[in-house]
Amino acid sequence: MSELVELPLLTVQSAGRREPQFFRGPDGEVVHLSTWGGSPCPGCNEMTAVGEQITRMHGDWWHARCAKTAMASMSPQSAWLVLAAQIADQPRRFKVGTIRTVVQQLIHLVEGGAS
Repeated sequence: MSELVELPLLTVQSAGRREPQFFRGPDGEVVHLSTWGGSPCPGCNEMTAVGEQITRMHGDWWHARCAKTAMASMSPQSAWLVLAAQIADQPRRFKVGTIRTVVQQLIHLVEGGAS
C-alpha cells in the first residue's frame, strides 16, 4: 500500500516567468507594475520554463520530475503527507480511488504503523 509510484501528483503546465508590466498613469507618467517573477525549483534551483509540468510541494512550486525524485528519497510518512496536502487543496482533481488510498494510508500512519 505504500507504493507512491502509482499515485499521481497534481501537476499543471508552467506559464514561465512573468515579465514586468508598464502602464501610463493618468498624468502620462510611465508606471511600472511589478509582478512576481517566480522562484527557482527547490529541487534543481532552476526556473521553470513555459510548458513544463510543475507541482506544489511544501508550499513551493517544483518541477514535477524534481518533486518525484524528492518524494522517492523522503520518508514514506512525508511522501503520503505531500499527496494528502495536494488532495486537500484540490480534491476534485483526483480520482476517488486515489483519495481512498491516501486516506487509508494516513489512517494507518496515525494508528502507529509505518510503511
